[in-house]
Amino acid sequence: MIITDRAFGNRCQSSCLLHSDWVFQANGKTLQGYQIMFYGYYLRYSGKCTIFVGMTLAASRASISGICNHKSFHFPDMQRNSRIDSLKYWLMILVIAGHVFPKFRDSGICMVLYKWIFIFHMPLFIFISGYFSRKKSGKEFWASSWKILEPLIIFHLIGCALFDSGPFTIASLLTPWYVLWYLLSLFFWRLMLQIIPDTILSHVRLVMICSCVIGIAAGFMPFDKCLSLQRTLAFVPFFFAGYYMRGKHLFLPDKYKPLCVLFLVATFIVPIFFPSCLGDLKRANPYDGIVDMYDRVFTFGLSIPMSVAFMNICPNFAWTAQQGRYTMQYYIYHAFMITILMAFAEKMGWAASFPLAMIYFVLIVAVLGISSYLPFFSKSANPISELRKHTPSQK
Repeated sequence: MIITDRAFGNRCQSSCLLHSDWVFQANGKTLQGYQIMFYGYYLRYSGKCTIFVGMTLAASRASISGICNHKSFHFPDMQRNSRIDSLKYWLMILVIAGHVFPKFRDSGICMVLYKWIFIFHMPLFIFISGYFSRKKSGKEFWASSWKILEPLIIFHLIGCALFDSGPFTIASLLTPWYVLWYLLSLFFWRLMLQIIPDTILSHVRLVMICSCVIGIAAGFMPFDKCLSLQRTLAFVPFFFAGYYMRGKHLFLPDKYKPLCVLFLVATFIVPIFFPSCLGDLKRANPYDGIVDMYDRVFTFGLSIPMSVAFMNICPNFAWTAQQGRYTMQYYIYHAFMITILMAFAEKMGWAASFPLAMIYFVLIVAVLGISSYLPFFSKSANPISELRKHTPSQK
């Protein structure tokens, strides 16, 4: 049996969840359409099959079993997409810049850059997270979830203990420290994906319409930073958009790069001349009024073409692709570095200025880039899991 992706005409791996039209060829029969589970991975299937050998395929609309010669399958080794890895790195650069610049509110340039970045960088980051998410078996889901929850719990407690000067309350315990909200929201998004039945997920338009309604209506709900509920609901459309784009081509031909650059430059008009139209770009709190809803609709709409344009201008180098594998480490450690550097600047009495912001930004990016070559860097985000790997099990 040969499994191909009709969109690209390439042979595809069973370890990918691709929501494009998969084509199965077995014994001269062509199958396409429905979603099936193959060795724990979901693919697409439709049609009738007289014989599959060696395994059971659990389908959302049909169950098929039979006998198969496993050697007849061709699955090439899974390879990372270097362009997407590079995109993840450049998104982390935007994340770092977006957290450095708002610390310098007295600088007009910093605030313009901050607002411009926040229009699209988290929607695109969440879109990519959805792109790499898929349904899993229960055991696999909780194992992967622990890789998110472990650094969330550890670094949340560290951050609160070192930098939170407020009183310790249940609400503060349940409110992720600083940037760690994203990890909790990512867990919730993947949990949604896990528990929503396949029969519902197969209705792409329905899910996307509902998620968009939830994202806009969330501002009317009494949710805030606690458990990151407001952000989880507000950004949910971008997660499912990424999920449904899995396996589809994300990038435009290179001839459109100049147009993408021009468009991104033109969008600076919004934070410069119409900053009041952007509203609460962090999406962390409920609306103050109906105008905030209009602002959210406007920024969500603008974030889509900005995300497409940014994706297509990101340079793809071997080094940036390598750094794109360490987004978790970049995301966690840059928050601590910013907090420490800002406390140091305040103690030294340095004036908040754009040059100082750029120095901090370059310093953080350089330190994290150099740190990526240290042996412990790639493992430091999950210390408990790494310790258990190297602890001999007792029989």
